[in-house]
Amino acid sequence: MSTQLPDFPLFSNIIKQAAEGNNVAIDDSRLKTSFTYSQLLAAIAHLVSLLKKQKSDIKGERIAILCPSGFPYVVTLLSIWALGGIAVPICTTHPLPEQIYSVQESQSSLVIGHPVFKDRLDEIIKETKLDFLEVQDVPVTEQVHISTFSADLDASALIIFTSGTTGKPKGAVLTHRNIDAQASCLTKAWYWSAQDRIHHILPLHHIHGIVNALICSLYCGATVEMYQKFDAAAVWSRWSDPELPKLSVFMSVPTVYAKLIQYYKTQDEETQEKLTKACKQFRFMVSGSASLPTTLRNTWRKLSGGQVLLERYGMTEIGMALSQEYVIWERVEGTVGIPLPGVQVRIMSETDNKDITELRDTPGTLQIKGPTVFKEYWQRPEATKKEFTEDGWFITGDVAQRVGQHGYYQILGRSSIDIIKTGGEKVSALEIERELLSCDMGIQDVAVVGIPDPEWGQKVSAVVVMENGKELDLQTLRNQLKKRLAVYKVPALLKCVPELPKNAMGKLGKAILWYAKLNKNHLGVSDNEGSNGIGCIRVTDSNKVKRYPRSHSVCSQANIAICGFWGQQTIPSVPKSNGSKQTDQPGKLMENSPTLVGVASTALQTNPQPTQEATLVTSQKQPMPSSSAGNLPATVGKVNQFKMNGNQYFIISQLQNSFESAQVACSSSGSVLGAVNFADMQNLSNELKNTIAGKVIVGSWNGDSYSLQGSSCLMLDTQLGIFPGNCADADAVLCQL
Repeated sequence: MSTQLPDFPLFSNIIKQAAEGNNVAIDDSRLKTSFTYSQLLAAIAHLVSLLKKQKSDIKGERIAILCPSGFPYVVTLLSIWALGGIAVPICTTHPLPEQIYSVQESQSSLVIGHPVFKDRLDEIIKETKLDFLEVQDVPVTEQVHISTFSADLDASALIIFTSGTTGKPKGAVLTHRNIDAQASCLTKAWYWSAQDRIHHILPLHHIHGIVNALICSLYCGATVEMYQKFDAAAVWSRWSDPELPKLSVFMSVPTVYAKLIQYYKTQDEETQEKLTKACKQFRFMVSGSASLPTTLRNTWRKLSGGQVLLERYGMTEIGMALSQEYVIWERVEGTVGIPLPGVQVRIMSETDNKDITELRDTPGTLQIKGPTVFKEYWQRPEATKKEFTEDGWFITGDVAQRVGQHGYYQILGRSSIDIIKTGGEKVSALEIERELLSCDMGIQDVAVVGIPDPEWGQKVSAVVVMENGKELDLQTLRNQLKKRLAVYKVPALLKCVPELPKNAMGKLGKAILWYAKLNKNHLGVSDNEGSNGIGCIRVTDSNKVKRYPRSHSVCSQANIAICGFWGQQTIPSVPKSNGSKQTDQPGKLMENSPTLVGVASTALQTNPQPTQEATLVTSQKQPMPSSSAGNLPATVGKVNQFKMNGNQYFIISQLQNSFESAQVACSSSGSVLGAVNFADMQNLSNELKNTIAGKVIVGSWNGDSYSLQGSSCLMLDTQLGIFPGNCADADAVLCQL
């Protein structure tokens, strides 16, 4: 078989490695098989041939990938690039709506998938009506003749979806030149070679897993040992197995290192010595995607026998921009080092937009320029333009400063959430987090956020996860921190929680904590309706929602209304969620229940009509009460359905202000947003997967406790959406039919 590949440095290096050393390229843990660089080229040639038969030309086409981490993924990615296509990696663990969003938003014309995900692929193809090509595990053994042709490095190569604090995920487009520049600067700075073997556990829909770990390895002829998921016991077992090839590189996130430490601490002394010895095989270990706590850094250094985790700074749009020195003694705690080769970095004053890069201990906005910076957001020219200065610098949104004799860069956090403005002072949440973890108070994990306050602007607030058996009160925390920090930096609020919400890359959803962990009422926001905070939420994408005040135009688009009533009414018995009857349950008294939310079109009226005629789905007729209604229809206590203006509506009249009656109220509707009725995580997970994007839900809620101890609940955040939490932390209930 004869195949032509583009003359990009990545392909040229792979061809050279196959001809000269033919090292192992991919060691696939799922298949328990190793593949050489020659076998990789043969597999690429085979898939390229299949692609040409299915689609004669994919140049510039977006091709979605849904494959497990391993050899098939690598072959698929490189085959798409070989034919000039733009790869769109899909997260294997995302719910169906998010996967479909990525496929449709990128305007993909073909989905390449692996039979491991057959059921999910069937759903995606059914929904999108796209062509599909299955990639197999069977290795290609025939000999191939490879030649190269001149190709455009500035052609688009990859779309990675990234989302900020608001809005739908945006597709960041990287060119082959971007990828080459990123891989080139990292292999130089971190001294990659063909003798390296990396333990790869990172997701392959992020820049960290794709470029830093995979492409860098292939770029220099190293071996990538690939795993589908992280498991602490399995990682330690692999590292300490003397029969397996030695590893030299490991990259991950602070959360993973924390879990490895937890496992280490559960072992006996003899096993710990064995695990410590196993760490010595690595020439360097990297921590990224989130700030590295001081205690974690120090603990890892001690248990690993001297491994100082290398910290770097980057993001999807720019790749890696800053890195600590490769030499261990130059890695300064709390910094991310210096600019990588070929990357331009500057710090601009937030007040007068002056370049303050050469100053020390002077915070400003971090901006990046160079060949590593992405091309654009897919089909979003205005969003792209907004992220760049007039002279071509990318605005990262992070605040940074240079510190010390060598001027190492220190990231103070996202200007939108990690910089807290309290009493006229600007405070770095990351600095406070480092100090909290450095204190001997038994804090295992922490997030510092700013909570809106009418007097101070924002109050510095700490959300902590304590070690087993440890407790902490606010006064103790403040006494400890006053010895280390200026008083205005010391947290004024404290909340202890079982765990902090983090995504697949270990990044903390801090905005979640504003509402779910510290705010008194995380569902309702005071509105014209009063403290009950009547409003609506829109399911924008899979498990993400946005909340709007009741007067917002979005609420007028609602096709589901969730209603409660003022006054005292007795709730009759209702069916359980499994369909069985609750025959003996007495009615509960409704007192101070949320106001009825009427038809959305009446929301903007000061005095809505007392009643509106509506046709029930059951073909019965019944007046729909307004928020001022005092007399309820005889059928109160049941879930009524009706249609109006082509939309389907529901009335739930059982919304209560105690968790017992809230449970009853929602049991007949099947699911809940914000509180009860999820007895286990599987049910909750299923609900997230089945959420329909674009749905608008109008509801009313207040700050009373609608909690059910011991069950999993969905918590609502106005920026980041829905996430799982403990019902005991819920402040309101919102039923969804």
